[in-house]
Amino acid sequence: MKWFLIGTCYLIVSLASVSRAAALPLKKGETFVHARSNLHLAGWRADPDAHAGVGEYFGVDRRLIEGGFDEVDYCSLGKTFCVFQYTRAKSCLRLRTEGEQIMAMRVVSWSRECRERGTDEPSTVLPAEVRFLLQRRGECAQFGDCDGVDAYSRKAEKKYAGYPEITKVLQFHARQSPDARK
Repeated sequence: MKWFLIGTCYLIVSLASVSRAAALPLKKGETFVHARSNLHLAGWRADPDAHAGVGEYFGVDRRLIEGGFDEVDYCSLGKTFCVFQYTRAKSCLRLRTEGEQIMAMRVVSWSRECRERGTDEPSTVLPAEVRFLLQRRGECAQFGDCDGVDAYSRKAEKKYAGYPEITKVLQFHARQSPDARK
């Protein structure tokens, strides 16, 4: 009887794990944009620490952040593969895509892995789009894009109005802009 109960419990846990894994609304080969939409409908959200261990944004990952895809963890150079990181409750999801054009990116694989935290990475990290904004703020005068950065900054301030730590950082860096120094 004892072994029957243990076996039954094991079977129930196994079936729950399989159904949980099967519940992901993803298909290999579908477009990233479609997969992302399905993930959002299923409650998956961008991991706020995505891209934290990589540093600055370049190439495809920069275009993704500019387009509002702040779940990007990193993209490779050459034949472009990108990794996106999502969370839901305490679960993690890593989505891998292939392609250089956002609308043409295709899902190649996914896993339940959580993003690895770098050894020198702080325990609390600003959201990816805020870190990107700070990077752009430092470059805007060089590229003549400070008006675009200011608009992006205002949008971010509205989005993170309920987060005093983030608002403080955004307001501090807004005052550091070349236009604010005049």
